[in-house]
Amino acid sequence: MTSIIKVDQIQTLAGAAPTAADLGINVTGSVLQVVQTISNATSKVVSSTSYISATTSALITPSSASSKILVQWSGHCDSQVGGILYVTAYRDALNLGTGANFSLARMHDVGGSRFLVNQSFILLDAPNTTSSVSYTIYLKMQDGVTCSLRDDILLSRIVLTEIAG
Repeated sequence: MTSIIKVDQIQTLAGAAPTAADLGINVTGSVLQVVQTISNATSKVVSSTSYISATTSALITPSSASSKILVQWSGHCDSQVGGILYVTAYRDALNLGTGANFSLARMHDVGGSRFLVNQSFILLDAPNTTSSVSYTIYLKMQDGVTCSLRDDILLSRIVLTEIAG
């Protein structure tokens, strides 16, 4: 025997539409939204020993303060003379790869010659807000050696995924 319940609308006692949590449904870990930005096919030359913006950025507005944001970045780096390139992400003005020489990705040529490398990182962030947040990729070189983020070879991209907390 099967039963069918048909209703036009379900409301909370206050008269609002119920959320999944109101109905006892656990949505923790569910993907709520995905935002992707692909670079504009212009290379970024870096020789600064301080972090500078790579111009690859994306905005996301979390639907809940308990949400986590999965930040993923990939790009192609080219250094004619080697050295060490540090890559990090900023959430608004906060460097998520903390410390002077700590980064989320690093290219290092130990032989002192050119390196050409596809690089990426993944980071799980907890912005604790429902306001729009910006994630921007920043780069710096050790010792002022020049490196290029080569969007003509591989377009840099940043992907933000909101995960229910």
